[in-house]
Amino acid sequence: MYNKKIIQIFIIIFSFFLIFCAKEADSNTDVSPYNVNLSGSGGDHSSDEHCKDEDKRSCHIKLSEHNGVLTCFVGVQICINNYWSECFDGNEINKIPNDDGKPLSLTEEKICENNPCDVFCSRWVEDGKWKADGAVCKWPWNWSTDPAESIDKANKDGAAKEPCTHGSQCHQNQKCQDPAQGSCSHDICTKGVGLKKGCETNCVDKICDEKPQCCEKKYTGSCEVEPCLTYKKGLTKDCDPNVKKTCDWDKTCCPYTQIETCSYWGIIGYKKVCEWIETYKCGWRQYYRCGWRWKEVYICGWRWKQIYVCGWRWREFYVCGWRWRDFYVCGWRWRDFYVCGWRWRQVYRCGWRQVYRCGWRYYCSFFWCYITYTCWWEQTYTCWWEQIYVYECWWETRYVYECWWELRYVYECWWELRYVYECWWEQMYVYECWWEQRYVYECWWEERYECWWELIQKCWDEPIYGFIYYDCEKNYNGKWTQKCVDQYKKYNPGACPLSWTGDWDAACIAAVHDTCHNYCDGIKLGAGECAEWEAPNFDAKCSDFELGIGLTCKTGNTPVIPVCNTGSKEAPKGVPIAIMPKGSGYFGTEPSSLPGAKYCYTDEAIPAGECRNVKSCNVINSDEVMVNPKSNANYNSAECFEGDNWGFYYDAVCGYPPKCPGGFLNTIKNEIYKSSCEDGLTPQWGFLSWDAETPKDTEISFRVKTAKSQAELSSAAWRSISVKSTGSNQDCSISGPSPCPVDLYIVLDKIDSQKQVLELEVTFKVSPDNKKSPILNAWEISYSCKEEQ
Repeated sequence: MYNKKIIQIFIIIFSFFLIFCAKEADSNTDVSPYNVNLSGSGGDHSSDEHCKDEDKRSCHIKLSEHNGVLTCFVGVQICINNYWSECFDGNEINKIPNDDGKPLSLTEEKICENNPCDVFCSRWVEDGKWKADGAVCKWPWNWSTDPAESIDKANKDGAAKEPCTHGSQCHQNQKCQDPAQGSCSHDICTKGVGLKKGCETNCVDKICDEKPQCCEKKYTGSCEVEPCLTYKKGLTKDCDPNVKKTCDWDKTCCPYTQIETCSYWGIIGYKKVCEWIETYKCGWRQYYRCGWRWKEVYICGWRWKQIYVCGWRWREFYVCGWRWRDFYVCGWRWRDFYVCGWRWRQVYRCGWRQVYRCGWRYYCSFFWCYITYTCWWEQTYTCWWEQIYVYECWWETRYVYECWWELRYVYECWWELRYVYECWWEQMYVYECWWEQRYVYECWWEERYECWWELIQKCWDEPIYGFIYYDCEKNYNGKWTQKCVDQYKKYNPGACPLSWTGDWDAACIAAVHDTCHNYCDGIKLGAGECAEWEAPNFDAKCSDFELGIGLTCKTGNTPVIPVCNTGSKEAPKGVPIAIMPKGSGYFGTEPSSLPGAKYCYTDEAIPAGECRNVKSCNVINSDEVMVNPKSNANYNSAECFEGDNWGFYYDAVCGYPPKCPGGFLNTIKNEIYKSSCEDGLTPQWGFLSWDAETPKDTEISFRVKTAKSQAELSSAAWRSISVKSTGSNQDCSISGPSPCPVDLYIVLDKIDSQKQVLELEVTFKVSPDNKKSPILNAWEISYSCKEEQ
């Protein structure tokens, strides 16, 4: 550090010594370089003062002063045609690359020799001689003799779905160039307000999911407003669980009710008021009298009383008449008895019996017949009486003496108890009340009608008024203030904001490629055309290889399938190619399986930006072809994007590639610069100047961005520099005129201008015929180190 400071101090002393000497040398002309109008960035640094040709003198320009860092320019003026030239410095510094061959900057950082105002100033002076890349033709493949007809046929068969919005809609080695806008409010390749999700589903919706800040988001909750914002009233307590927690923490954040003391003017009591008034009245008046008189007296007590009663009761009656009566009688009479015992009985029977008989019988033998008298036993059926001794029961009539009950119908009189309903008088001792006439001495009130004067006291209740206090419920709207918002955020960290308009910035535009595999080439914004890749163009943002099927053809009977690599790295040998019949239903997809597919393989590596012919595939006309399918075991996952890997095979005759266009292509180049301030100091970026050649219809433009580290540059935002190098305004000198040099502090703002790493992007726009390219001969970037604040 001390060596660097010594050198800087020495340069300052030496610069002032040159100024002093120049002043002494020009003392005869009485002209001082500080007396001319040379101060201020971008001023006209030439002078109208006459001089002698080829004379030289020192000149001084104050460029800027930001945060205590003074930047000035001390150079040399030369007298040309009797007038002083602009103040300039002719130092040249050679390119010194780093050890790895990929320097952060083209040259090493050096001390600002021409800035004595700031001893901590450092700069890079680059002499890169940059220009646009040339369109070198390296096409070692064949295709149809009529490529326009082949690509048109492929597109009609489904290789291109236009207007396209996603890379998977363009096949046959085509890319989705300047994707369609859909119903979005502006083109998705240009900056603007956040887009609405749903305005384009293939790309914008995916970017909105991946980068929500790119798109408009509306609050969809049930609260009156988004809880991340304040509101003039309290939010409904149950509209959100975290709002409920917040209102439990402070009830005034929501509509609430509380018990308060209320009052009103009313009657708080009564007092009695009386007044005496003399009044003439007529009416009935009562008098109290005493004496003897007959009086009906109501008496209650026990006494005997004849009572006429009706009801059911048992009564004895003396009755005479004929009736059946049982009599007990004794005497002789015949009676039937039922008797059981043993006795002889004559029984008449019938049946088969052995009977001994005698008589004449007739006999015949073999030789003669004869009659003889004989006896014999014979079985015959007959009936007979038989005497048997049996046990049995029978009825037997006997004449006996006995007593018995006999029912007779006789005339007689008798007492008979009957249960009858009747009425009768009955003497009863009862407790009862009755009226009785008695002559008694008593006192009583007696009423007479008369008129009289009377003093009457009239009283009434007179109300007493005052304030009446009571407990009441009062409803308040509440207010969703900032303290409520802050508490809500504590309950729901990271949720806010819940809605935003969004900003479709450079990161969103970058996602048009990274997420949707589209290309914002700026040729025809919003057209959504499937454009052919032209060699040697390739996708520099693809970190590996990227394959596609070129225009197919056949040589003799040999099918030719060109496989093209539009990535940034070489594709390896042996990548599979799937072959499916036309109309398979898989075209344009990324299937994990392809039933019935035939396979062939690339037989050599394919460099970036080139194609190679594959002639070993068994295909027929109109077959669908896909390179690097996931359905094959040799699928290579290193490929950047497989969604555009399809194509059609047509058996057109192979010809040769169209004529190489040659010339130059629009090119973007980048360099990174890293400050090297010591501990306790922080960088502050100073100025950008350049020397360029811009032929007619060409242009050089610049953008810068800064970050705390090189790794953070990818997420930093670009800042465009309005000054461009064109045919009429090629150079931007450190000595002006305005608006040069470019003040990076103003371009980057106060915060970004004090970050450690800066990236410079240079865009070379070539002529429409690709024959002329602008050239950036040299450029200078400076910065200073200042004390940290």
